[in-house]
Amino acid sequence: SMESEVKTIYISEILNVQTFHTALSSTLRNLSERVEAILNGGSDIFKSNSGSDNLSRFTPQRSGNARDLNNDVETTEVLRHVSLCVPLRRNDGELQVLVVAENDGSPHLVKAHVEAGETSAEALHREMSDLAGLAVDQEQNIGEYLSTTRKNTVYYAYTVVVERELEDWPMATTVRRRWLQIDELISELEDNTGVRVLRRIKESPPI
Repeated sequence: SMESEVKTIYISEILNVQTFHTALSSTLRNLSERVEAILNGGSDIFKSNSGSDNLSRFTPQRSGNARDLNNDVETTEVLRHVSLCVPLRRNDGELQVLVVAENDGSPHLVKAHVEAGETSAEALHREMSDLAGLAVDQEQNIGEYLSTTRKNTVYYAYTVVVERELEDWPMATTVRRRWLQIDELISELEDNTGVRVLRRIKESPPI
């Protein structure tokens, strides 16, 4: 009868739906287990690859270093490492910072992309010499800053003492150097990460 056929079709469709949900539940459970294994370090997907480039998984440094608040949460994002260099000196008791400007550009702090096989301190010395024409000493890592404007970029902030300013260096024809008082630079600097670093230095000056 018609009623019997309808019941048969209805029961068949119910069974199909149950089978689908059972398969979906199994798939989601397996996916959840794989994600958990990856986050717990069971996969090579997010492990550092220091042998080929400077992109790696970022984990906060030891708690003894000053860190920005948004660095307190470990992330599995692949990040680019950059050294942020802050040369300091005292002039008549006033704390000053050296900045550079290419051609007619705005003044900025020296930044050095950490290359393969290179430490952040080595990148700092390379760029300070090549770009700014400075021989520096007594570098001090003052913290790690996750950029709020450049996606997946972490800055290793350093203060340094300038031993001497070279008269001749690779970028001498295109780069100008200037010493500015820290308050003046904070008001002029267009780089949000640089401003955050300078404010922390102002609160606890190392020299």
